[in-house]
Amino acid sequence: MNNGAWRTLMVTATAKLYVSDGQLAAETDEQKILVPLDQLARVVIDGTEGSISLPLLSELSKRQISVVFSNCRHQPTAEFLPIGTTYHTAGHLMDQAEWEQRRKDKLWKYIVRMKIQQQIHVVEHIGQSGEVLRKYRSEVHSADESNREAMAAKIYLERR
Repeated sequence: MNNGAWRTLMVTATAKLYVSDGQLAAETDEQKILVPLDQLARVVIDGTEGSISLPLLSELSKRQISVVFSNCRHQPTAEFLPIGTTYHTAGHLMDQAEWEQRRKDKLWKYIVRMKIQQQIHVVEHIGQSGEVLRKYRSEVHSADESNREAMAAKIYLERR
């Protein structure tokens, strides 16, 4: 198991992914990036262009590193989940269930704020205003008791 892993690698450019000397190599026409596999918790491939080698998938599996695949609209469509991670995931879920409610509420606030922040990036990227979403993001309180997540999602889905 990859206990020391902490990084999520987000691949957004067309790249050839393969394993090289215990590292994930991501190679484009312009550059080559190497990321030590020991640091990876997961890989997210955003888009449908590029390639990933079978030896890399095998190495990711051995190290319990998951891979999420997204389509051209940046929506997750599939996940490569190595056998055995389900057990570890269940353990993490059990641990999280035992957290104090205050900690859960604070984390939920952070997650909701980050989701809205990403929605702001998307609507502004397509040339629309993110002001209403910014307002909702600033109004998120502990545990999102005012349901700003749903309000922001409604605005976001109307604008995409």
